[in-house]
Amino acid sequence: MVELKTAEHVAHYMVGNISLSRFDKKFVESLQVLKQVTTNQVELFYKIIYKYRRQLSKDELDADKLIHLPWTSKVIESAPQYTDGHVSIEGKQIIFKCPYNKNFIDAFRKKDTNTFVWDKERKQYSAEYSTHSLKLLIYTANKFFKVVHYCNIITGLLNTIKEYKDVKYWQPTLARINGNLIIIATTEQLDNELGDMVLDTTPTIISRLVYHGVYIDESIYDIGDAKQTFISNRVYEIEVTEVLNIVPWLTEIGCDYVVFTGNKILVDVRNSLRDKLTLAGIRIDPESKWIYNSKNKESNNYDFPVVIRFRTSRDPSYDEPIKAGKIVQLVNSQPIDIK
Repeated sequence: MVELKTAEHVAHYMVGNISLSRFDKKFVESLQVLKQVTTNQVELFYKIIYKYRRQLSKDELDADKLIHLPWTSKVIESAPQYTDGHVSIEGKQIIFKCPYNKNFIDAFRKKDTNTFVWDKERKQYSAEYSTHSLKLLIYTANKFFKVVHYCNIITGLLNTIKEYKDVKYWQPTLARINGNLIIIATTEQLDNELGDMVLDTTPTIISRLVYHGVYIDESIYDIGDAKQTFISNRVYEIEVTEVLNIVPWLTEIGCDYVVFTGNKILVDVRNSLRDKLTLAGIRIDPESKWIYNSKNKESNNYDFPVVIRFRTSRDPSYDEPIKAGKIVQLVNSQPIDIK
């Protein structure tokens, strides 16, 4: 068994005997030549010890004991500018300064709408000010840094939204309050559209609320029930093998017109679905003429059309007619049988 008496001994041992990553090896090597180390460096070193605890255990070295060995070098408290994140607004720019953190960098780069640019000379990120960019930065930075400091401008901005931190509903939502159905966070436009509609939980009312952009609170329906989930959401995914189940549901929500879109595949499924819809008295447009011809007068004779999409893409906005009361996306999770 190797006997290690100081933290520096551990660092020397790891460089020569443990298979370290390039970054970890470079950091541990740097510890051997320093006359003093910061608390931030010590914390990172302990994380590396735990990271390679399995390799260490092969030489009967216990990571929990190694991190308690004394340092020969002087340990000093890390200054906030080297350990914390700092966000400020300077002119029209959002500036972010922070110590190196590989996990933060990887996560920050992966944000699709990230417009921040790294300035190598100034060692800072910057982006033109927008509420979106500020929110993206603050949310990401707080995931990877224990402390994030804000300038007075940002502190003032954050204080103005504190009163909304407990707000649950940010869009028109049908919920049950004290036994009564109420649309919370409604808008003037929505009120005008709904008119004197009497709220209840019947399939037709729920479907029309959903069509007008009202979110149905999960307390209203059982999310484990396929039929209730279908009724309470405008876009609904269903397995191809189960698609015939929706025909009676379509009748319940008052659907009187169905449009098929997407690839003309699954011919047997299309034919079976067409036959069952016809028996239910629901008109079918298998050629999607209604979608591509906005002047189609025939489409105006129907009250609540539904689109059934045979497309493999999951994007519900593609080929989506504005008037569609509901969109049913077919999915096929059956394994492919390769012979």
